[in-house]
Amino acid sequence: MIERRPPKVLRGSPHQVKRRPTRRAGRPSDPTQALLGALTDAVVAVDALGDIVYLNGTAQQWFAVDVEPTGVTHADHPGKAPAAHVGKSAIPALAHCFEPGSTAATILTLVLEHCRASRRAVPASEPFSLPSPVGRVGNLGQARRRLRLVASPAGPDLTVLVFSDVSDSVRHTERLLHEARHDALTGLPNRVLLGDRLEQLLRRGERVALLFIDLDRFCRINEALGQRHGDAVLHAVAARLADACPPGASVGRWGGDEFVVLIDEQTPAHAVRALAEQLLRAASRCQVVDGLEMQCTCSIGIASTLADSAEPEVLVAAAEAAMRRAKALGGGRCEWPATARPAWTRDLLVLEERLRQAIGTGGFVLHYQPQVDMVSGKPVGLEALVRWRQANGDLWSPGRFLAVAEESGAILGIGAWVVREAADQMMSWLALGLPALPVSVNVSARQCRDRHLVDLVGQVLADTGLPPELLKLEITETTAMSDVEEVRVLLGELRALGVGVSVDDFGTGYSSFAHLTRLPIDQIKIDQSFVHEVEDGPNGAAIVRATIKLAHELGVPVVAEGVESAGQMKFLAAQKCDIAQGYYCSHPLAADAAEQWMRAAAQA
Repeated sequence: MIERRPPKVLRGSPHQVKRRPTRRAGRPSDPTQALLGALTDAVVAVDALGDIVYLNGTAQQWFAVDVEPTGVTHADHPGKAPAAHVGKSAIPALAHCFEPGSTAATILTLVLEHCRASRRAVPASEPFSLPSPVGRVGNLGQARRRLRLVASPAGPDLTVLVFSDVSDSVRHTERLLHEARHDALTGLPNRVLLGDRLEQLLRRGERVALLFIDLDRFCRINEALGQRHGDAVLHAVAARLADACPPGASVGRWGGDEFVVLIDEQTPAHAVRALAEQLLRAASRCQVVDGLEMQCTCSIGIASTLADSAEPEVLVAAAEAAMRRAKALGGGRCEWPATARPAWTRDLLVLEERLRQAIGTGGFVLHYQPQVDMVSGKPVGLEALVRWRQANGDLWSPGRFLAVAEESGAILGIGAWVVREAADQMMSWLALGLPALPVSVNVSARQCRDRHLVDLVGQVLADTGLPPELLKLEITETTAMSDVEEVRVLLGELRALGVGVSVDDFGTGYSSFAHLTRLPIDQIKIDQSFVHEVEDGPNGAAIVRATIKLAHELGVPVVAEGVESAGQMKFLAAQKCDIAQGYYCSHPLAADAAEQWMRAAAQA
């Protein structure tokens, strides 16, 4: 058989036929398209009219866009709408693939327009969220893909959209962000996120109630059972608080054993109180820890934008102060801020900073108020009273700065200075041959909670050489009753150093006589408010009589504070009170004046 070949067509011959190669969208016909088809990024080519002219394999897999197989562009057939040949307009076709309610269409439009106008690559401002198709080939089992878009010009009439899968990177970033704004132990929002939510609510003018929660005596669990069991308790309490909160409330861990709850204050005040009581009950339910059945109570402070402040920091500070007030009253209760407490203003902030500076610059001085024996009238001791010297020479008594010092923590530095200064002064008087009179120093509630008080006193005694029996520490009755067991241990450690311990302001707190007998104390001081009433009414006199009788039955001497008249002295003497202190005996004296008073008393 003779093979027949087609006639050879010479170049330029009228029989030559030119054919346009047929292209199909998504089916590469040259090496460039083969490379595009092999990319793991989704590539979509869009012509000047915004119609899709090409999708690579990844794009066809990710986007449910069917492109007609002609692949004919507007340049192939001028005057004919490309949609008639290609089939889909890029913006709506791609936008409907992303999550409903997203701004994909707007972002795609802006990116395309910017790329065409600038003739350079333009990235989208944020990743797109693409739900993974269920049941389709290539489904990775992910809840969604996160795609980053870059639009680049590919010619006068062509723009290429490249979508890159950045799901892993975005998930990693989101995980880091979540960890930065949530507590690792409980999974609750942390202080950062709670602060942001509070600021947003207040910026929008919302009325908010804030509950500040602190577990009572939580440290004993960590100390006795270890941190692992302490963490288990915190985790359980966090879950209980979250379950007890109503929908819409934000509960988070503020730090340590502290939690914060934010609620909409459209809720009536009595309902806020009821929620706080519910949280108290939830937190205090018994739980088994390392085989021990334990109850972990808490104290809650409540503040609101309506009653306290619309400033985030002030609102939190008010709730925290109310929490400390609840704790000072014995814990296991909720309290609102004291109505007499001023808002934390710029002036108070300046006052706090001045207090801190005064500690290191010799801004404080001590005055000493004598205490005299009720029978002999001889001096038996002194109480050291701190004064803050102002730039104009005025001396401020503690009533003008003690609340700020206590709340800010500056009281720790001031208290340490007072102990050391009083010890130094006593050693100076002893060197001058003056009588060895014990000096009493007031210790604040915050100092009692601080674990360094015993170390401080021991170091001062060692540094100064002061005989320990000449130093006496005074704590208020309220402080003593706030946590009887913890205070009992503290006072026992102080007495082991050889110093004396006195309960101050007796009668103003909520003492149980049974609790009082458990405390290792050397002296009881009757609050001056009751001493002032002994001449005016039966109540003050009855309290003073009962206190003196109780103390004497316990073998403890009694000091009556605020004695200002002969009538009060006569009543106290009749009740066999042991020691008097007040203006009737002597005003508080500067160190040099106190020295002269002691010399005169010794010669009398």
